[in-house]
Amino acid sequence: MKPKLTKKRKTVRRSALNRPLETDQRLQVATILEEATFPILARAHSEPKKVRISEDLGHLQRRLSRRLDRFPVPKSLGNSFDASQQYTQMDNLENSGAKLAQQIEALQEVTRRRTGELARTIEQHQKLAQKSLQLDNLIEERKGNLHGLLQSSAEYMEEENTAISYRYSERDIDEGVLEPLDRDLTKIVDILDKSKVQEVSSMVDDFL
Repeated sequence: MKPKLTKKRKTVRRSALNRPLETDQRLQVATILEEATFPILARAHSEPKKVRISEDLGHLQRRLSRRLDRFPVPKSLGNSFDASQQYTQMDNLENSGAKLAQQIEALQEVTRRRTGELARTIEQHQKLAQKSLQLDNLIEERKGNLHGLLQSSAEYMEEENTAISYRYSERDIDEGVLEPLDRDLTKIVDILDKSKVQEVSSMVDDFL
């Protein structure tokens, strides 16, 4: 039966697993892990009664492997691992980070400039829209005034045409009907005054 861990033991075990490992300690742990666990796991897999032991050792191996993965040691270097390579990589990362920061700053500057230009363009468009609206209102007002003027002119011209037509019609009636009729009546009266009835009748017949 697997012994239970007290709270104190759990704390000690957790703190031990969370402590950072030095380079030589990581190499020692990796070596011990390979030498100790792999033969036991091999024997456990060959003996069905020791499956529980293999599971516990496999769990321990996975936990230690995850812990060692935080500080990976290149297998090609082995025990000749040099920390200067890590410092070189860190310097490269810092240089890359500095370049990236410069690029971000330049991009922010371009964004601020473009934003300012866009704000000015929007303001100009708003002013143009207001001016266009004012012009539209002025055009509508002028159209209304022009329509009223044209309507007044049309009514005036209609009245003038009616008056002119009436005057021409009255003159035509006077010249074409009344004046000839007046002349004819004058002739008839003259005939009646100067002649007898029979003569008048014959003269009227001749006239007609």
